[in-house]
Amino acid sequence: MSLIKEKGIVVSSKLVGEADALITLLGESGSKAKYRLKGIKKSKNRPIIASETGSYISIDFYLHKNEEIHNVKEVSIIERFEKPKATYEGYLLVTYFCELIDTVLPNGDSHARCFELFYAAMLALNAGKFQPLILPFFKLRLLSLLGIVSKDFTCSICDEPVLTKNSASLQYMNLEMTCGDCHPPNKNQILSIRLMDKIFKNRFAILSQEEIPIAVIVELDQILNDYLRAYLNVTLKTFDLLYKSMGTGYEIHY
Repeated sequence: MSLIKEKGIVVSSKLVGEADALITLLGESGSKAKYRLKGIKKSKNRPIIASETGSYISIDFYLHKNEEIHNVKEVSIIERFEKPKATYEGYLLVTYFCELIDTVLPNGDSHARCFELFYAAMLALNAGKFQPLILPFFKLRLLSLLGIVSKDFTCSICDEPVLTKNSASLQYMNLEMTCGDCHPPNKNQILSIRLMDKIFKNRFAILSQEEIPIAVIVELDQILNDYLRAYLNVTLKTFDLLYKSMGTGYEIHY
């Protein structure tokens, strides 16, 4: 039995019995795994907020081969990301990101770049005013890292570049693109497609400085939501609560 150190962000948490907590951690190493924090609810030395969803923590745990849950010896909090958690809407946002990560990523050891994306998103949420762009940005980058979404911007019919066209449509079931020359779209989504291209090519800090119409951000985010719903075949618990709280203007105050 080996004692291993890990740092990561808690993506799910629940109390077990009277004092234990069972958490799922996405680690800096790229590992996503479950851990038991024994007695943390009654502990005087280990902070209970270390088991909170959306907390960035450090743990020492015992590696049990062929075991799905590892016992934690020591735990400490690195960053709670307190700013968004200060309001109900902000806490829903953090929880939504965590639930998305927990649902999309399988348990295992190959998610180092996903952790980097997730950590950067949490820092952005904690840094200042909420920017709606972070929703489609995070989801599209995550799907790309997992190899689920292609960066190929060509028409599914004629195989010509879509970005140069005046009109195009985007199918939410598979995110395939069809240019307006091949099939005039019921709704022209070329601006959302061009935003996808910008998300792939630019860091969030740079892209967030552009004046992107909120209608385009909302349209792309809703397309990605529909795609994720079809891909996962499940509705995230926090989805309806978060989007109801944001309203059509995608506003969150914290």
